[in-house]
Amino acid sequence: MAGTEPHAWGTGRVDDITYDDITYVGLAVPKATVWVALVESGGGGEVRQLGVFENRPEILCKMAARLGKAGRRLSFCYEAGPCGYGLDRLLTACGHSCTVPASQRRSGAGTSDRRPGAVQGAAASARLSAAP
Repeated sequence: MAGTEPHAWGTGRVDDITYDDITYVGLAVPKATVWVALVESGGGGEVRQLGVFENRPEILCKMAARLGKAGRRLSFCYEAGPCGYGLDRLLTACGHSCTVPASQRRSGAGTSDRRPGAVQGAAASARLSAAP
């Protein structure tokens, strides 16, 4: 989809790309819920927990629309797990960048609806997405 990749933001030259208006969104997707954490560029790399959302397309599209309301680009990242790549296709169809690295199989992180593991998984995905 046009406009979701960095080379489509300007002329394609690295000099034209600014990373100050990107919000990196890390997701932990156990199954029925999606845990969301944010890292805003220019914010010192601080991870902010946004909350838990039902894993339903209309709710996730609405959440993404609200996050991008201020004109910020959104870059999503989540670890492939039981939900596969459906979420990636949904977010890409909404016009956002989405990265799905291979599963790390971290003990307790993102493998169930338990709060500590899911929160850590979302925060780790946000940090991974924001890493240079």
